[in-house]
Amino acid sequence: GFWGSVFCTLGVVLPSFIIIILIASFLYRYITNEWVSYAFEGIRVCIILLMVLSVFKLAKADKKSLFYFIVLGISFAVATFTDMNVIILLIIMMFAGILYGILKRRRNID
Repeated sequence: GFWGSVFCTLGVVLPSFIIIILIASFLYRYITNEWVSYAFEGIRVCIILLMVLSVFKLAKADKKSLFYFIVLGISFAVATFTDMNVIILLIIMMFAGILYGILKRRRNID
């Protein structure tokens, strides 16, 4: 049920989150080191590439609808042209998807 999904999500997210916090607190002391700074610049590029590849894989696997393209366009425009925090945008679009799913189920649209 609901609580099972909450605890499963926490079980998936929390270990990674804790490990990242521990690594960040350890590396924070060395951020002024020139070599560590260069390493992070290289890692940043790889992370961006991994994120872009993930988006393409998800886009290929998912069934596209008009709602999909509307959310994509609005999200891109808001993230690119405003100062809105991307996490807040993600939460707003999550609720938009939930609302769309509820309406779709009630009206059998799409």
